Amino acid sequence: MRILCTVFLLLAVLQVNYAQVKSEPKTYYDSSGTLYWNKKLPVYVILSSTPDPSKGVVLKEQDVNNVREYHFDTEGINWIRSRWATDSAGQTILPKREVLWPVMADGIAPVTSATIHASGKFASGSKAFYSGDATVHLQSADAVSGVETIYYSTGSGFQEYNGPFALPGNRRVNLRFYGVDHVGNAENGDAPRNILEFYIDATAPASTLELIGPHVDNILSPKTKIKLLSTDESSGVSSIQYGFNGSANTVYQNALSLNNLKANDNSLTYHASDRVKNKEEDKTFEFFLDAAAPALEFSVDKDYFKSAAGNHYVSLRSAITLNATDNKAGVNAIYFSVDGVAKGTYTSPLNTNQKPGLHKLIYAADDRVENMSKDYLLNYFVDAASPKISYHVQGPKLLRNDTLFIRTVSKIVLAATDLGVGESGVKQLTYKIGSAVPTEYSASFSVEGDGVRDLSIQAVDQVNNGAAVGRTLFVDNVAPVIVEVFSVDKIGSKVVKDQSYTIYPKEMQLYLAAKDKSVGTQIIYYSINGMPRQIYTKPIKGLGAGNYSIAVRAIDILGNESSKTITFSVE
Repeated sequence: MRILCTVFLLLAVLQVNYAQVKSEPKTYYDSSGTLYWNKKLPVYVILSSTPDPSKGVVLKEQDVNNVREYHFDTEGINWIRSRWATDSAGQTILPKREVLWPVMADGIAPVTSATIHASGKFASGSKAFYSGDATVHLQSADAVSGVETIYYSTGSGFQEYNGPFALPGNRRVNLRFYGVDHVGNAENGDAPRNILEFYIDATAPASTLELIGPHVDNILSPKTKIKLLSTDESSGVSSIQYGFNGSANTVYQNALSLNNLKANDNSLTYHASDRVKNKEEDKTFEFFLDAAAPALEFSVDKDYFKSAAGNHYVSLRSAITLNATDNKAGVNAIYFSVDGVAKGTYTSPLNTNQKPGLHKLIYAADDRVENMSKDYLLNYFVDAASPKISYHVQGPKLLRNDTLFIRTVSKIVLAATDLGVGESGVKQLTYKIGSAVPTEYSASFSVEGDGVRDLSIQAVDQVNNGAAVGRTLFVDNVAPVIVEVFSVDKIGSKVVKDQSYTIYPKEMQLYLAAKDKSVGTQIIYYSINGMPRQIYTKPIKGLGAGNYSIAVRAIDILGNESSKTITFSVE
């Protein structure tokens, strides 16, 4: 009788981690009819005369009193066998062959692995970072029944894996995964090899810049350095790239110097990339490179003179103002020193009430981004002395006490000198007579009229140091008055050819005199009847009888001259 052997599967529940999807041991027929048996399931052998398993009889093992479960001991193919194949009559079929019923026993769970594909990856120690385009690929293999399902979890419970999946956003990922084969063998999702921890970094770094050294807002100096800083919250900064006035394609290493840049307007473009190739959007810093120091000039409030030779003169009353202008950042301070004294900071005009003579002023300025100007030098003379006024008279003159007597023909010559170290020279020499308007002196001059005149002379040098001199003048254009005195009275008179004569006796003496009311008579001359002129020093006497005509000239000290003819007769 043909005996059919049918194998039934009894399933037992396999206890797994509570977080996993439950998977129970089971059997599995593949498309070719191969039977796969979970080794955890018991095995009972039933003989039935029909294909209906419910009609069979459960066999018991030899020398065993009752039916008991059996378990396959071999991973992979197991055999249920009969001695020889027979026909329906029970005769052995030749050639002889065993009758084999194969069963594939499977007691080992699949082995699952994960691969992460991303454009950027970085590992640091036990930490791994991936860029935001990361996708997870799971692969599982089973040696016997084959993988039925892969499950995975990223923190919100396990779900069935249907293909590569993305993990967007910035996050720490705790990926757990396991496979289940066709007979219900499941990996332990809590096993270390089934746990993968990594980080998704989808955010680019954030960069900033720091200005080191002098600057005012976005106005920078050649001394300024630019430090680039970048932070990344996940994988970390890989590099910073920068470029001046163009693309950012140079790798940043140290603080950036501005020495090789052109002055005026510039720009710095920069960005950072992290270790998983997230690139920051370009940032641009517009700045003005101020490489020009302030320009300086001086001015003098008053009493200033610059000679044709380029020498500078001031007075004790002057004040020197220093002015600085800057093209961009603005003036920070002006510094100065006078005659080698330690440099100070300029705050107000510099007083020149100093020792007369040459002085040296050195001054400079810096702007608010520390551009320092060159040293400017001003050599200047302090002129503290007034000009010296002098005058003299060409022609008749007489000085009596404080009065100078002159005539109109006299010429007054003026002079002013301003000599010596630090003297700026005469600028103007003026004079006036009485209350007249001052006249600038250019040549000698005379004084008209007669009588007292007040002469005022003023001189001013190039820095307005002034001097004045006054003199009382007496203009005397009046000649002396000649006076004659006879020592005896007349004894008569006569007329000869219409000429009247007073007659004096021969003992007569003639005295001559000249009266000058201002300066006095200097000399008297006389001539008798056309004879050579004589200086009158004593009375004229000893004249014999006859008619006489005596010509007399009197000259005062200033040369004013008068004349008179005296006629008389001696008998």
